[in-house]
Amino acid sequence: MAKTNHCPYFPCIAVPSLEEDKTYYFEVVAVSHNDHEAASSKHVLNVPGYRQIRAVAVGVAVGIAFLLVAAGGSWYMRRLYINRLQQEEKEGAF
Repeated sequence: MAKTNHCPYFPCIAVPSLEEDKTYYFEVVAVSHNDHEAASSKHVLNVPGYRQIRAVAVGVAVGIAFLLVAAGGSWYMRRLYINRLQQEEKEGAF
């Protein structure tokens, strides 16, 4: 059931429990005190699949984290290699 909320210029309708990744069609019918009816044009509402969006966002975040860890590990190993070379040069100079 739709709930009516007060908006500054017109009544707002809140429709709870719409399901993700579905399309809904709405039509508003105005009824006068004389029981005259006037229907609006049909409105289409596409509710995106937020779970899919969240899954993609988590996948991208994990991918970026993996790349950062791999880059950091590569930099660390390179530094160890350079330090070892410098240490061997110092030992070989004596």
